[in-house]
Amino acid sequence: MDIIGLESSKSYERGRYGMYDIESVRKKLEELEREKDRIIEEFRKLEERRNSGAISEDEYRKERYRLERRAVEVMDRIAQLRFMAGYV
Repeated sequence: MDIIGLESSKSYERGRYGMYDIESVRKKLEELEREKDRIIEEFRKLEERRNSGAISEDEYRKERYRLERRAVEVMDRIAQLRFMAGYV
């Protein structure tokens, strides 16, 4: 497994894209899309907790920063995989 979590292929057999298995790229993309949706839902819940006063402004900022960092990481990986798979 490589740095972006994909199985690499030692050969360029039919059904393979470059050094990565197309199926592996597709599965990882699906996994990352689900992670993106989960992060978006966490943002919504965080906003609700903030608006209801359940968390302080400081706690809100810390959690929002953590979610933003994770969202950037996930979206970057999605962009990389889409490029590799020719989705651009």
